[in-house]
Formats: sequence, C-alpha cells, structure tokens
Amino acid sequence: MNRQLKQDVKIFCLPYAGGSVAIYNKWFSYINKSICLVPIELAGRGRRFKEPLHNSFEDAVNDIVNTILSNLNGEAIAIYGHSLGSLFAFEVAHRLQELGDINLIHVFFSGSCPPHIKNNQELIHNLPDEEFIKRIHELGGTPIEILENKSLLDLLIPIIKSDYKIFELYACNRKNKKLMCDISILNGNNDQTVSSEDISAWNEYTSGACKKYIFFGNHFFINDNTKEIVDLVNKTLKMK
Repeated sequence: MNRQLKQDVKIFCLPYAGGSVAIYNKWFSYINKSICLVPIELAGRGRRFKEPLHNSFEDAVNDIVNTILSNLNGEAIAIYGHSLGSLFAFEVAHRLQELGDINLIHVFFSGSCPPHIKNNQELIHNLPDEEFIKRIHELGGTPIEILENKSLLDLLIPIIKSDYKIFELYACNRKNKKLMCDISILNGNNDQTVSSEDISAWNEYTSGACKKYIFFGNHFFINDNTKEIVDLVNKTLKMK
C-alpha cells in the first residue's frame, strides 16, 4: 500500500567486515528527510571500541537486534547490510519477523551471496597477520594508506580477523524460511566474490518482490556509489 512518509521509517545500516558506522556517514547528505538513517556500530570499534569483540555470529545478531529494538517507537523499518552486514541483515530480519509486531518493510542485501552459498571456501581468519593483510588487500576496499600504517593495522587486524572468523564459520539454518517483505539485491559489476547465479538465488529468500541492481565497482562498490545507492534507497522506501 502506498502512503506518504512523514519521518516514520527508520533504516538500520550494517557495515562490512572491519567496518564501522563511518562507512555510512556520507549517506546523511543524500537520504530523504522522511527517512531516519541509523547506522549501527558493532562492538569493538568506533564509539564502542572499548567493548569486547563478538565471539560468534549469534552474539553479533543478538546485539544488533537489541540495538534496533531500543531505537524503535512504532515506526516502519528497513535494513541495509553490505557483505558481512548482509548476512547480519538476513538473520536480524528473521529475528524481527519472528517477534510478530515489528513492521519490517524492506531489506537491502548488498555485496553478498545468498546465505546458503559460501563465496570463499578458503578460511583466512586464522592466517598469519602478514598473509591475512595480503588477502585483504586483494579484495580491495581498504585504503593502501591504512595497510601501510603499522600502528593502524595493529588496531584493525584483530577487528577484521574477528569479523572474518564469524563470517567464515557462519552456517545458514533458514534456507526454507522466507522473509515476508520485499528485498533488493545490490552488487558491483566487477565483484569477483559474487556471481550472477548467486545474485539470482536471492529470489528464494522472500515471498515478496526481489529486485536486483548492479553498480560500477568491485566488492566495495558501496564506497564509490554513495549518491546512486542512497537514491535507490530513497526511491524504494518512498514507494512503500
């Protein structure tokens, strides 16, 4: 049902591995005034730097769900997650749907295979730091200035490794359970970690509509297409 939004929709945004709320800072310049943007900071980084990192995928999901619930006041909500954040978004969306009284209207899955598909069979979270950094650099998304700054790396490596650990050990147990809301799938045209077949498989995860969008860039296209992505979010949520 179409309706005019009056600042009654909140979109909760989840970062990729090693990321913080900072990756969504530029979104505030483009988000429609009728949509409340709420980037979620995970434990162990940003303003939550002093908190211990999550030990498991479930711990992270519990934390995210509690954060969302504490920020709700009857609004309709949407979720946006990129890469690891997409898997968090998937599990969080199911948790919220199971609560039964949350008006979840849309989920944006960005830069990710569907949960049942492992896009990287090789585990890298337990590699020695030097080899781990090399693999991260190959993926792109981490500025070379950071990779060459030992002080920064000393701070970031435990965070990134922790995120990769919970990502690589994650197993989807909801293959036969569908989301009731519409979903959008976003991917980069040069993302070597997600194939066109992977993107098509997202259809299986919702009883609603599933639309796909391709942006210019690699796995971290989210960093180079801010306005285009936020325009898509604005258009999608204004149509609800």
